[in-house]
This record gives sequence, C-alpha cells and structure tokens, in this order.
Amino acid sequence: MQNAWLRNNGIISSRTSGIAADNPAKALLENSMHKTISNLQSQYGLHNPNVLKNQTALQNINRNTVLTRRGIYEDLVNNRGWEPENAKEFATKKAKELRERAIDFAKKNGLIKCH
Repeated sequence: MQNAWLRNNGIISSRTSGIAADNPAKALLENSMHKTISNLQSQYGLHNPNVLKNQTALQNINRNTVLTRRGIYEDLVNNRGWEPENAKEFATKKAKELRERAIDFAKKNGLIKCH
C-alpha cells in the first residue's frame, strides 16, 4: 500500500504514524530499486495528490504492482546484470507476493471491503 496514498487520503500523517508502521510497502529497502520504482510512480502520476485522492485502495495497489514489477525488472537488468528472462520471472513473483501482502494489509485496516 503506497504511503503517499495513505497520507493523501487522510489515513496517516507520516510514514511512521499509525498503520504505516506495519505497511508492507517498506519491504523493498534497496535504494536503487526503490528509486527506480519511485521514478515510475512519479512518471505515472502516483505522486500527484489529485490522482491519489481519486483512487480506491485496490486501484492504487494494482497500479503499484505493475510499476513495482517493472521497477524490479529494470533494476535487475540495468544495474545488476541479470538476464532479462530471469529478471522477469523474479520481478513477477516478487510483485505478486507484495500485492497479496498489500491487499491483506488493506483488508485488515478496512481500506478494502471484504465480500
């Protein structure tokens, strides 16, 4: 769950307040990978408060899953010398895992309604 979404929707006041402390978005701690993903978020409007305020939690998770997968892939290929096929497989697996954790977090905190 993107901390900027939580902040712009009035759920947290900072990265360390409230539910942010348990947010699985902190799972990617590697600086270069985080920068790549942050740049993609900016490029696709996910640093824009108006965009964030008009997304549901699930829309934000889904958009971030796509960007996270791409960011992991680009970092592995461009900065770590991975073969594209292996990087794609790893990035897809990791992004799916992070998406599941983000959805669980959002459900647990009432941000996604369970049916």
